[in-house]
Amino acid sequence: LGLVVSDTLVLGSVRNQLVQRVDTQLQRFGDTAVHRVADPKRPLLPAGGVRRAWLPSQYVVTQIDANGHYSSLLTQPVEQGDPLPSLPTLDAAQLAARMDHAFTVPADHGGGSWRVLIRPVADQPGAGVVVAASLDDTDAMLAKLNNGFLAIGGRVLLVLAVAGFFAGRAGLGPL
Repeated sequence: LGLVVSDTLVLGSVRNQLVQRVDTQLQRFGDTAVHRVADPKRPLLPAGGVRRAWLPSQYVVTQIDANGHYSSLLTQPVEQGDPLPSLPTLDAAQLAARMDHAFTVPADHGGGSWRVLIRPVADQPGAGVVVAASLDDTDAMLAKLNNGFLAIGGRVLLVLAVAGFFAGRAGLGPL
């Protein structure tokens, strides 16, 4: 029981720290995307399908207007068919409530989840730039940590069972 409680607390703490790290990265990348929206010389979506060298493959970017309508997703997937975030439909009140507060959404296919942050655009009231990052790496790390905890816990229980058997036998032998 002690192993289960401690492992659960450690996994929860590590997950929170990893998600906070993703949120910090989204905030920094979101600032870059907002500056691109504000600068007409460096558009968020280049004309002619030019490769977006400024967009790392682990991020997805789009704009959202004050009415909750998204523009097309900007992505640079490693492989065609990679999952994308399933962005929620937002009305103006929901958009205002989620502005600058990271939240998690599921992937559009294949399982997994994405962390999403909407950064406000200064000269466009109610509108924002949406940046998202996959939580696949975070989930994979937590799965490996969980598997390690299970292996360690199993070995500890085995050692305790063997030690308990011999201690019980030695203690009850004189009876």
